[in-house]
Amino acid sequence: MHDIREHSTPLPKIASPSPMCARHMAKIQPLKGVFLSLPVELVCRVLSFLPPKDLVRCSQINRFVWDIFKSSSHLKYIAELEFHGLVPNQLAPNIGYSQRLNRLREYTDGWKNLKPKKRYSIQMTENGCVYDFAGGIYANGHGSHPPVSGPLKFHRLPSVSDDSSFPTQTWTHIQLIEQGGQFLDFCMDPTQDLLVMVSSAPADSEHKYFVHIRSLTSNEPHSKAPLPNRPWVEKSGPFVDSGFHHVRIHIVDDIIAILADDGATMVRLSLFNWRSDCDYVVTMDNHLSSSVDDFCLLSRTSFLTVDFNGDLGFYTFTDPALYNRGASVLPPVRRAIFNLPSPAEGWDYWGIILSFNPIPNINPPPPNKSNFLPTPPLFQCGNDDRVLLCTFNLFNQINHSTSSHTLVMRTRVFFESVPLTTTQWAEWGPSNTRWFKHEYEAPWIHSIHGHRIVDKTTAADEKGNPTLATTSTPNEFNLVVRDFNPKLLKTTVDVADKDYIRIVIDPTLVKEPEFKEEITTQLAYREVVSRETYPCSNVMIDDSRIILCQRDKEHHLEAIDVLVF
Repeated sequence: MHDIREHSTPLPKIASPSPMCARHMAKIQPLKGVFLSLPVELVCRVLSFLPPKDLVRCSQINRFVWDIFKSSSHLKYIAELEFHGLVPNQLAPNIGYSQRLNRLREYTDGWKNLKPKKRYSIQMTENGCVYDFAGGIYANGHGSHPPVSGPLKFHRLPSVSDDSSFPTQTWTHIQLIEQGGQFLDFCMDPTQDLLVMVSSAPADSEHKYFVHIRSLTSNEPHSKAPLPNRPWVEKSGPFVDSGFHHVRIHIVDDIIAILADDGATMVRLSLFNWRSDCDYVVTMDNHLSSSVDDFCLLSRTSFLTVDFNGDLGFYTFTDPALYNRGASVLPPVRRAIFNLPSPAEGWDYWGIILSFNPIPNINPPPPNKSNFLPTPPLFQCGNDDRVLLCTFNLFNQINHSTSSHTLVMRTRVFFESVPLTTTQWAEWGPSNTRWFKHEYEAPWIHSIHGHRIVDKTTAADEKGNPTLATTSTPNEFNLVVRDFNPKLLKTTVDVADKDYIRIVIDPTLVKEPEFKEEITTQLAYREVVSRETYPCSNVMIDDSRIILCQRDKEHHLEAIDVLVF
């Protein structure tokens, strides 16, 4: 594949048309002449409405159209977005196409060589087990385990448009919930100025939980939420409080999905529309949700679950806001099941986590006067080839040993599944996944974004020996970014970069005692290793940043470095 920026080959010769084709061309030739006789600005305007692939084909009709294409920043921007598997972000600011094109090239070159444009260091004073990272905002709560004590602190991270003297903007929400309950977990969507918090209900309540829908910047009830405090899960029978609450929250547009496990009596997965005044909740059947280990929203009408047997369930559901008053609310429908590889005798799946970030399509809220929320990026990766990260452990019941693995999955396979089927691993897994065994620790939830996953690998000295940590300096690591964007696989790698960049298309063979059979995975990707080393404990990623977390020996967060691309 040629980079369209460098495409300078002459136009191909067109074969002589057949008699029938010639008669057809004679009819449309006058129309073609009229179109090409229009002012160049109008030709560009018309061409800009073509789908990107058709635009590239059309640009090669003749030399005249090709010259128009080469001279138009707008048309080249559309074509290069397509070349890199990106789509325009409808929430982005309106700037000239020449600026957009320059930003796009700077962005893709930065990720190709893993060379950030800017680097910032931010000292962290709070440390907690509950945190989130989304849309350029990093938030952390106090406390060693849920329920969380103390406030939530938010950091607006720098972006490429900020100068080197960017002052870190922070704000804190001290009063998280009303009296009587305990704050358990939270999730945020900066594009909607949205903060969702789940708390246990007061002891005298008829429900187990409350869902609080707030403004991310002000902590006031969200102006677009008719029901900002929703009771959830009615108590049934004697109340048993195990002291353990596992809560996962996902947001896609106006849909909020919550999975809660109270550690004693129930596992519940429910979905509702937070912008609707309808209090209907779509809830997964209890006999199905009871075995769910984790889930993630794939879109505003579908989600994926994984249970402790290693089965992935693909579900669709109806927006609760579409139900008429008094109508029966139908539970989510399981459309298909996908099996993970079978563990060997004595081994069991344990602690499975799914990580994914769908593209929001909702209209943005009014501009925030506090300027806490970052400016949306100009472009983002498309939904078609996004990947999902499945991290899991296997536990041996005999000797109590464990092993940790990561599986990267192409999400398209779930949407293309045959309804009401169970697909065995051998039928879907090898061509739609890539297997990795952890070198250090399992990737964090936010180590995936779009097509990319980020990891770290041991830095080596001049003799090739791994560098070791000292009492004052943590280990230095090279960063590794694996990009599963299929459009990048045909790009060439320069000889000078072959030690840092490679295209991986050969299958990965996994032959471990934890599994019954040898496992083959062959989802192709481009791997880039950083030339520079960084001190870090764990890494996270979003569309234009890599976050390096630095922790002390007790695993307390001390600082984060932000690499901006």
